[in-house]
Amino acid sequence: MTRAVSRRAVMTGPLASRLPRSTVAVLAGNAGTLVVGTATGVLAARALGPVARGEFVALQTWAGMLAMVFALGVSQTLVTDDGEDRALLGPLLTQTVASALLAAVLFTVVPMLITVGPGRSGGTGAGRGAAWDAVAVLGATCFTAAAVAASNAAGLAQRRGRMTGEFQLVRLLPAAATLAAFAALAGRGVRDPGLWMLTLGVTALLPPLGYHVAVLGGLPALARPGRLLPRRRFMRSALGAYGTVVGAQLIYKLDMLLVATFLAAEQVAFYAVAVAVAGACTTVCQATGMVMFSRLRTLVDPRQRARVVRRAVIATVALAAAVAGTIALVTPTAIRIVYGTRFAPAAPAAQVLVLATIPQSVDYLLTHVLLGFRAARTVLAIQVPVALSTVLGLAAALHDGRLPIVAAVSGITYTASAVSLHLASTRLLARAAGASPDSVPLDGASPDSERSLTAHGPIPFPRSPLSSGATMTTTPTVAPHDPTVARHDLSDTSVRYLDLLRATLTCSLWDGRDGGAWEPRTGAKRMLVRAFRSQGMEIVKRSAPGARTDGRDWPRLALTMTGDRRMRNLQECAERVIVDGVPGDFIETGVWRGGACILMRGVLAAYGVPDRTVWVADSFAGLPAPNPGRYAADTGDRHHEYAELSVSLEQVRDNFRRYGLLDDQVRFLRGWFRDTLPTAPIERLAVLRLDGDMYESTTDALTALYPKLSDGGFCIVDDYGAVPGCRAAVEDYRAAHGVTEPIIEVDWTCVYWRRSEPSRSR
Repeated sequence: MTRAVSRRAVMTGPLASRLPRSTVAVLAGNAGTLVVGTATGVLAARALGPVARGEFVALQTWAGMLAMVFALGVSQTLVTDDGEDRALLGPLLTQTVASALLAAVLFTVVPMLITVGPGRSGGTGAGRGAAWDAVAVLGATCFTAAAVAASNAAGLAQRRGRMTGEFQLVRLLPAAATLAAFAALAGRGVRDPGLWMLTLGVTALLPPLGYHVAVLGGLPALARPGRLLPRRRFMRSALGAYGTVVGAQLIYKLDMLLVATFLAAEQVAFYAVAVAVAGACTTVCQATGMVMFSRLRTLVDPRQRARVVRRAVIATVALAAAVAGTIALVTPTAIRIVYGTRFAPAAPAAQVLVLATIPQSVDYLLTHVLLGFRAARTVLAIQVPVALSTVLGLAAALHDGRLPIVAAVSGITYTASAVSLHLASTRLLARAAGASPDSVPLDGASPDSERSLTAHGPIPFPRSPLSSGATMTTTPTVAPHDPTVARHDLSDTSVRYLDLLRATLTCSLWDGRDGGAWEPRTGAKRMLVRAFRSQGMEIVKRSAPGARTDGRDWPRLALTMTGDRRMRNLQECAERVIVDGVPGDFIETGVWRGGACILMRGVLAAYGVPDRTVWVADSFAGLPAPNPGRYAADTGDRHHEYAELSVSLEQVRDNFRRYGLLDDQVRFLRGWFRDTLPTAPIERLAVLRLDGDMYESTTDALTALYPKLSDGGFCIVDDYGAVPGCRAAVEDYRAAHGVTEPIIEVDWTCVYWRRSEPSRSR
């Protein structure tokens, strides 16, 4: 529900007119980290030269991969865990120390598995199997531990909700310290890659360790860290995320890992430069593909989707070709200028990798298109053989030893994957278009604009009820056939029932004649109000025209603050999951008087669905006081001061009863979300509606419930545009758990997205 205390946050502009501080901070942090990291790599390459740089990169690559293995999914669990912070210092330090010890053993005992080893005597790059000296082993050990500690530090910052400060600090400070230390080494003419590795390890390790101690109790806690092993629940959650994290990282770094393992140091350095040059091009082209995908998500007609997919592929190829072609042309000159002439041999491989971003961009676009159409199995069936062929191709290319051939394998596999995905998406959309005669067209619409409801399509309704030819009347708002809502297997009576139910719950049926009780601030006026109330009367300030439609008022009689547009969206989502057969119950977290939950129960009744439950989750005692120590985004929040937000469980139950919808398909969860949601007996969800206002409430609901949201289910966030804390919580959760589905606006504050694949947080 959108509270009156939050209106100031939205008066500065519409939802899309600005970015929240957390998003700006993350974007700035990404840019800063990229710039500093690039400068560090260029400085190291120029100072060390190809051979020593290759030895350094090989050891750094392996240390990074070991850190990924030793991380155990802990950083992801730190974000979602609801345990006490003071119990974390011991286990996190134990993990860091254990990672360092295991790395030291591996780098000492198993050097034969790694291509080259920087030694104090200076490796030539051909010394495959030569043992590393103590300095190199110590440096690799420190860097492995540093990578684990840095990952956990980022998780701690997200756990604390400090995305605008601490999160950026734990990323930029080690990078800046490393750059400064590398500059000092280069100034002194140090060329030993072992010393450079040790410097990297130390400068990358100290800042995150210091952050651990600072935020988890300080020096007293360091002296007495408590238990050294995590709780079983924490460990189970971490291990649950482990496979996904390791798998994704391994796929992205497979070529660099194999090059660092099997090729000479000089070639390792050249390929590292090629990967760095291609990285910027990849970022630009993939971002373009995501924009295309976000536009595709709002389309309805299967034939129109097919046309747009074809146009999107052509546009992506054209743009990627323009960007990649330009970068490929200047790559040789850019490498000579930035890295020096000694790295000029990297240019051919870099050019091939840059050109490979063209099919890679199409592959990226079509992967998201198919996932958006809930065809994850199709994507998996294509990507598994492509991944296996990539390994075989890289093995053959590495045996040949020429870097352009290695890079060409990536281009070939990306092309094969993109072609296969394009064929799959074409077949999928053709099948959907073939089913369109069975769909329900808009009244008076042409065949090209009719709406089809297919099993694989995205949500078949626009961003607002006013698009695609739908009209909004002022009185009454009930329409015989609302074209923005899917009408399948419903009689005309049921259709009218749902329209009337929605209009009465919002009081939009009476065209703004609800209003709110007048609450004057001055003494004389307040005395007047009290005099009227003593006689059983009330002075009511009528709502402005359209206020109920947009949900911008605080209604006196309506059973929901949610306006008609948001209620339409909720009805559309509920009907869509029923039509598509998406398994799971419905839930709203933060229900006020229960109007939105009553509508969901009404949808189940209209469709005759007996096996889904509507969960009604609320404290029924208002909102909790903010906890700025853990959730900085809630600092200054005043929702808990408003008694009007406290609606008793008995009153909400009575509201269900008045509509004849209180039965065993309605279940209530009473209490703070942090206490009730993690243990709620909910197996699966098809519709998850969040209306908790605060960062804490939104985070608690997402953490406990989003992993239960079915593939094809909807996540709706009511306060995304009105309450900055809510928006920050959503963005932090999505970033931490790899949720990439595009966010679609409903109105000035509410947004939703449809889950297209199982979340990596599961």
